[in-house]
Amino acid sequence: KPYLIAERFLQGVMFGVEGMIGPDQTPAFVLPLGNDLHDGNPPFPQGHYVPWERAGQLSGKIRQMVQQVAGALDFRSCAFDMDCMLVDGECYVIEATPRCGATGIADTVSLYYGIDYFEAIVRCALGEEVGWMFRAQEEGRTVANASWLLSAPTDGILSSLQAPARLPENVTDLAFNVRPGDHVRKMRNGRDRIGQIIVKGEGPEECHRIIGDVLDQIRIEVRPEQEQE
Repeated sequence: KPYLIAERFLQGVMFGVEGMIGPDQTPAFVLPLGNDLHDGNPPFPQGHYVPWERAGQLSGKIRQMVQQVAGALDFRSCAFDMDCMLVDGECYVIEATPRCGATGIADTVSLYYGIDYFEAIVRCALGEEVGWMFRAQEEGRTVANASWLLSAPTDGILSSLQAPARLPENVTDLAFNVRPGDHVRKMRNGRDRIGQIIVKGEGPEECHRIIGDVLDQIRIEVRPEQEQE
């Protein structure tokens, strides 16, 4: 082939960027996301939070990076999700896709701006101007929030799952996508999730504290698969 793919090893701070691009490639919104990483190889996001503490100081570089990616990949009339890394004050793109992000990101965006993000995605795909749906940040009425994927402690068969009977009002969602008898895996990637929790608060620190309090009350028991009978 008449080209060469060059890769570079990066070591820094991972963060995400969620946004939406109009038909003329003008961003309707750009939202940097803080990552809560699972200790894998490589580490990957098990949760996200907004606002990210470094978003303000890097806003210009991030928007420029978004414009360059949108132009290079011809993103138009779509949501987009990017995995990035901050290294020595510079932003690098690890991955960019023309779709809504996973790991609770749709819920994060909806809660942060006070909108239905899926409605915005559909409107954008139809060629409508959707910037008006994301004015909460300019108007100072965004809602800090955080999401976290729930995981099993080990591989096996889920034997019991207990969640707290009463939740703090700041918990906007606590949901499970498994039930006793299902096969579960210790988390190796986001597909091993068994549920999610989403909370809102005065800031990321409060959100993380609430998530920790709820996680302490969830009881998950898993038995070895050979004991299924």
